[in-house]
Amino acid sequence: MSTSQECPDVIFNENCEQVDSSESEFCLNQIVVYSLVFERGYLLSKGTTMNNCDSGRVAMTEAEEKLDRLLSDDGWIMCKQTKDGSKVMKQHRANEPNVYLFTGLINGTTVEQVATLINPLGPYRIQWDTQLKQIELLERVDKENVTNMLKIRHLTHSRLKGLISERETVDLCRFHSDNGRRVVIMTDTTHPSDVPKPGVVRARTHLSALVIEERPNRNVNLTAILQASVFLFGLPSVVVESFFPKGIIKFFDDLRKASQQNIIKNDSYEMPPGW
Repeated sequence: MSTSQECPDVIFNENCEQVDSSESEFCLNQIVVYSLVFERGYLLSKGTTMNNCDSGRVAMTEAEEKLDRLLSDDGWIMCKQTKDGSKVMKQHRANEPNVYLFTGLINGTTVEQVATLINPLGPYRIQWDTQLKQIELLERVDKENVTNMLKIRHLTHSRLKGLISERETVDLCRFHSDNGRRVVIMTDTTHPSDVPKPGVVRARTHLSALVIEERPNRNVNLTAILQASVFLFGLPSVVVESFFPKGIIKFFDDLRKASQQNIIKNDSYEMPPGW
């Protein structure tokens, strides 16, 4: 994109509606949406508005392109490997949070069963995920489910006897399936109904993704990407960074146990659009 292009004289609020550009105070989400629109070349003239669905498409396109680059990158360093063959690899770039790549195999199950356990609209995720305290659907981005996007709130338990507080994120999630695999991609967003709560840290979701793929003999391969950053006062960064590989492996272990315990009693619950 040419650097000579002028920045459009238009500002959007958290619902991606045009507001008076003379207003000097606007929230972080306005800046994010505005920069994404400009960066990707969607130069909007005065009088043009962007609805919630359009802004979601722009943000998700950014996330998917970054995911493609990460998956094709060979600059991964082994971080942790378990006895069952699961691997966590790490990639670090200057001025960016670490990115973690997980791969692991679940035996004796199917893609459909694993997707049912992960389904944010069903009852099972909160039963088996020991790190998750609450999951809530905040919004269907478009009623026709053309974009397959949902806004979901995740609340995790506190850890280390309260040293790490309960943390919540508001995530824009896109679900799709192709060639027998299920994919969900998540990135940070906001929602007007979800205001900060006392004692709960509002965290930001960097690019995250989960890919569920069928393997021969009723095996399922999971690939997960998590980009995360956290600062805990008084703890060395190397200690803090060790939490992420452990958290990823714990999620996988919980999911595998749930799959082996056959906790699915009813698979008629609504699945996310695209799944």
